[in-house]
Amino acid sequence: MSHDLALLFSVGIAYLILLFLIAYAADSGRLPERLLHHPSVYVLSLGVYATSWTYYGSVGFAQTPSESSTS
Repeated sequence: MSHDLALLFSVGIAYLILLFLIAYAADSGRLPERLLHHPSVYVLSLGVYATSWTYYGSVGFAQTPSESSTS
């Protein structure tokens, strides 16, 4: 199954823009307080947090050479 690279890139950028727009709206007070304190917001924020650290860790892991390739 192959995906068009431009489509994947544009979906990723659109996702990031959406996240930043939601964060900006929440920080500037444009979203109601009862929505901001809903438990699903906490769950979704944990998902974003875990995903970003997983990506960060996989990039760091890919950067370090493996032990078998140095011998």
